[in-house]
Amino acid sequence: MSNNLLQPDSDALHQSAIDVITHVSNVMSEGCAILREHDRLLAENQSGNRLGAEIKAIEEDIRHVNEKLERVKRKELTMTIVAPTSAGKSTIINAIAGQDLLPSRNDATTVLPTEIVFSRKVTRPKLFLGNALMTLLRDVWRQLHEKFQRIGLDEAIKQATKNDFPREDLIREIFNSSVFPLSEEVKSDDIQPALIKINNLLRLCGIFGISTEFLSSLSEIPRIEVPFPPQLSSLKDSGLGTLVLVDTPGLSEDKSLNLLNVAKDRLDVTSLVLVVVDYMTIGQPENQKKVKKLVDKMAADKGRDRIYIIVNKIDARDPNNPDDLTAEQILSLVKTKYEIDDPQNRVFEMSAIKGFLATNFQREKKIYQPTELRKRKSFEALGQKYYSDSWEDRKEDISLSEMDKAANKYWQKSGFADFMEKAIAPLVPSIKYALKDISQIFTSFLSCLSKQKGILERHIQQLQEQINFVEAELKEVISIYTSLKWQEEFLSSINSIFNESQEKKHTALHDFESESEFQKFFDHQLDILCTRLIKLNIAEDSRHYLVIINPTYMNVSMLQEIVNFNRICCIKINKIFDELFDQLKNIESQYVEDVNYYLNSDNVFIHEIHKRMQKELNQEFLLNKDKYTDFYQYAKEVVKKKCNAYEANISKYEERLKKYESSSTIVGNAKIYWGEDLPDFINTGYVSYDPMNTLNPYRHHSYQNSTLIEISSRRLGTKTVYVYLFSEEVVSGIRSSYIDKESSFVSVINLYFHSVSEDELKKILVSTLGEDITIILWNRYHLFKEYEEYLRQLIETSKKIQNSYTIIVSQYKLLLDKAANLEKYLQYQQDYLK
Repeated sequence: MSNNLLQPDSDALHQSAIDVITHVSNVMSEGCAILREHDRLLAENQSGNRLGAEIKAIEEDIRHVNEKLERVKRKELTMTIVAPTSAGKSTIINAIAGQDLLPSRNDATTVLPTEIVFSRKVTRPKLFLGNALMTLLRDVWRQLHEKFQRIGLDEAIKQATKNDFPREDLIREIFNSSVFPLSEEVKSDDIQPALIKINNLLRLCGIFGISTEFLSSLSEIPRIEVPFPPQLSSLKDSGLGTLVLVDTPGLSEDKSLNLLNVAKDRLDVTSLVLVVVDYMTIGQPENQKKVKKLVDKMAADKGRDRIYIIVNKIDARDPNNPDDLTAEQILSLVKTKYEIDDPQNRVFEMSAIKGFLATNFQREKKIYQPTELRKRKSFEALGQKYYSDSWEDRKEDISLSEMDKAANKYWQKSGFADFMEKAIAPLVPSIKYALKDISQIFTSFLSCLSKQKGILERHIQQLQEQINFVEAELKEVISIYTSLKWQEEFLSSINSIFNESQEKKHTALHDFESESEFQKFFDHQLDILCTRLIKLNIAEDSRHYLVIINPTYMNVSMLQEIVNFNRICCIKINKIFDELFDQLKNIESQYVEDVNYYLNSDNVFIHEIHKRMQKELNQEFLLNKDKYTDFYQYAKEVVKKKCNAYEANISKYEERLKKYESSSTIVGNAKIYWGEDLPDFINTGYVSYDPMNTLNPYRHHSYQNSTLIEISSRRLGTKTVYVYLFSEEVVSGIRSSYIDKESSFVSVINLYFHSVSEDELKKILVSTLGEDITIILWNRYHLFKEYEEYLRQLIETSKKIQNSYTIIVSQYKLLLDKAANLEKYLQYQQDYLK
C-alpha cells in the first residue's frame, strides 16, 4: 500500500470490515450463550468440569473484538510505545503531538498507561478521565489522606523521601484535603500537571501500602485528545480517523500496583509496537538483556512483524569516536540481538528532543501572534538548541521564517519524517491488523467450541453406555426377585453355615468332658493336701489316725491347708470355665461373621447386582452378634457368680481361723489351738469338712453302716474325743464338695449340658436365626423393589440429560458450520488487504 494510503474502494473495504467484525462479535456472543447453557446443565447434573474459565475468557475476547470494532469504525490506528526507563519514550510522544503533554523523567514516571488520540475533530488538547477512573482516584486519594492524618505529616514526608519521592507539595496537599482536586475533563495547559499528579498519586499508593487491586480490572485509562500536528497532515488527509499512541510504564516501575492487566488490554488492541532504545546505552550488555526481554515479550503478544525499534538520542553520536556505533552496526545489532528482520525498514534512528522542538514550535506558530510567539518557551528552546552560542546575539533580530527553516531542518534531522513515511503511513488504514487480531481471537473461540462439543459428544456416548447397562441390570433384577430360586439358595447356604458352627460347639464340649482337665488337677492337688496333712498331724498314733479337731484341740495348720486347697481349686475351675465359654462364644461370633459375610459378599445369591445395589442404596444386612453370644455370656456369669460365692465363703472361714491362729501354739510342725470353745459332737462317727457351710463347716457323720473306716474314741472327762483314721473315706468327704454333689462346681457344667439340652439350645438358636432370616428375606425383597425403582429413575434421568446435551451439541454444530463460512470470509478479507 506504500504511499497510496487508501485504495479507490476503501470505503467499501472499510464497511466490509465493519460488517465482518460485527458478524464475528455476534457469533461469539451466540457461542458464549451456548457455553453458559452448557455450564448450567453441568451444574444442574453435577457432572463434568464447569466452564466458568472458558466463558470468562470468551467474554473478555468479545470485549476486545467490540473494542476493535469501534476503532475500525473510527478508522483508528493504535501504536503502543514501550521502553526501558529513561529511554525517552514520553519525549517521542510529545514530539509527535507537537506539545509538552506527558511528564518527563524529571517530573514523574509513567505509572498508569496513557492514550494520546490524534483526531480531526479536536482543535485544542484535552485530558479525559473516565467516571470509573475518577471514582478509583478519589478513593485512593481519600485513603492516603486518612493514612497521613493517622501517621502525621512529618512521618509521611519522611517515608516518602526514604522511597525517593521528592514531591513534598503533593503530600501536603493530600494531608490538608480529602477531596481529589481533578475533574473528569482537564484543559490543555493543565494536562501535564494533572498527569504528574495522577502518576505520583499511584506511586504513593505503593509506598504507603494502599491497595491498588482495583487497577487489575481497570477498563479506563487517561485519554488525551489532540489535533493532528502539521507534520502528520498526510495522515490527516489520508482517511485515517484517529491515530492513538499509548504510553506505558517502564520496565522498572512498581509491579505491586496491579497494572499488568491494564497494560495488556492496551496491547491487545494495538496495531504497532514501538520499542524505544537509548543510543547511549544500546551497546551495554546489561541494557541489551533488558531490551531483548522486552522485545521477546512484545513478540509473544503481537508477533515480531508488529515491532519497530526506535533508537533515541542519536544526536549523541560522535562521528569521530570509533567506539560510537554506526548506523550499519546498529542495524546488525538489532537483527542479531533482537531478531528483527528487515531492520532497514523497521529500525529508526531519532533525536526526540529535536523532533519535539520542531513540532512544538510549528504548532505554537499557528496559535500565537508573532509578538507572543517570541515570548513562548518553544521559540526560546528551539533557538538555543539550533543556534547554540550565537543565539543570544541573534534572537532579537532573527525572523520567524529563519526559525521556521530551523524547525524544518530539525524535523528532518530528528528522524521522525523517515519514521512516518516507512512505519506509520504504510499501516493506514489499520483494518488489516484489526482483522488479523480478530482472526486469531476467532480461531481460539472456534477451538474452544469444538473442544466442548467433542467433550459433550463423548459424554453423550458414555450416557448411552450407562443407559444400556442399567436397562440390562433392571431386566436382571426383575428376573431375580420374581423367582424363588435365590431364596432357596439363600436358605441352603445359611443352614450350611449354622450346621458347621454347631459341629464346632459340639466338638468343644466333647473335648471338655472327655479330657477331664479339672479331675486331673483335683487329684493332683488332693495328693499334695493329704501329704501336708500327714506332716501336720499331731495325733498320738499318727501312723493310723489323722486328728483335725477333737474336744481338746484344733489343728489350725491342717485347717489352713484345707482352706488353701479349696481356694486353689476355685481359681482353677474359674479359669477352665473362662476358657471354655470364650471358645464357645468365639465359635458363635464366627458363625455370625460367616453369615454376615455371606449376606454382603460378592458371591452371594445375587452376585454383582447385590454389590451394586447395596452401594447405590447404601444398605447392609447384618446379624446382631450380641444377640447370638449373650447366652454364652450368661452361662459364664453364672459360673463366675458361683465361684465368687465359694471364694467369699473361703474368705469368711479364713477370718474365723485368724482368731484361732492368733492364740495357737506350735506343736511339731503345726499350729494347735487349745480352748473350751471347740465344736461339740454328740454322736459317734466321723466329721467331714464343708467350707460352704459358714455356720457349721464341720458335719458329723454317723458311724453306723460304715465299714470302711475304723473309729476309736475315748472319754476325757465329760467329752468324747473323736479321731479320724486316715483312709479313702476322708478323701471322699473332701472330694464330694467339688465333684460328686449337686452343690459343687460341676453343677454349673450340668447347667450347660443338661439344664438346657442340646435340642433346646438348637431350638433357641434356630428360632432367633429364623426370625432374622424372615426379616432379611422381607427386607431383601423390598430392597429389590427399591433398587428397581432407583434403576428406572436413573434411566429416566440419564435420558433426560442425554437429550439436553444432544440439543447443546446440535447448537454447537450449527454455530460451528456458520462460523466456518465466516472464518473463510475473514481470511479472504485479510488476504485482500495484503
